[in-house]
Amino acid sequence: MKRNSLLRSFGRAIRHRRNEIGLTQMKLAELVGCSLQHIGNVERGETNTSLIMVFKIANALKTSAGDLLS
Repeated sequence: MKRNSLLRSFGRAIRHRRNEIGLTQMKLAELVGCSLQHIGNVERGETNTSLIMVFKIANALKTSAGDLLS
């Protein structure tokens, strides 16, 4: 699988889970301690975020990093 495809898939999983639990991008950014722009970039698959941020996002979304990455 290509890198861009992986990033877009990860971003879609975040957006889906975020919408599922009723969080805005702004609230997710606050919970993980990053900018709204960073969350938007990750959700669109435009940036490759750090492993630490993957776990922070998963925790904020009350799911596992594995669920977001699969």
